[in-house]
Amino acid sequence: MPSFVKAVIFLAFSALCAAQQWEVLDDVKLPKALSDNTATATPSGTILVAGGCDAPRGNTFIDAEGNQLDFFICESISDELYAFDPGEGTFTTLAKLPRPRYRHAAVYAGG
Repeated sequence: MPSFVKAVIFLAFSALCAAQQWEVLDDVKLPKALSDNTATATPSGTILVAGGCDAPRGNTFIDAEGNQLDFFICESISDELYAFDPGEGTFTTLAKLPRPRYRHAAVYAGG
C-alpha cells in the first residue's frame, strides 16, 4: 500500500474516531505524496495537513561511515497546507506555509 494511501487512512481514522468506526477511502489521495507531515483535526471536522517531505524518493538514508550518527534526510521539504473534508473526501489547497516544514508538530489552538 503506497504511503499516501496510509496517510489518507490515518486522516479518515482521525475524522471517524467519534463514531468509533473505520473506513478505507480508496479513491481519496493527497494532492501529492508526503511523509513527515502533520495532520491536525479542527472542531469543524476538517483536517489540516501541513508541510512534509515531498521528495520523489522520500527520505534518503545517510550512512555516516561507521559512526553511530546514521540518519535520514529529506531533499525536498513542502510548504503546502491542505484542508481535508472527511464528509466529501476532498482536499483543498490553502495558502502556503510561511516556510517549508517537516518532522514538526502542530495543534489546533482554537479560534
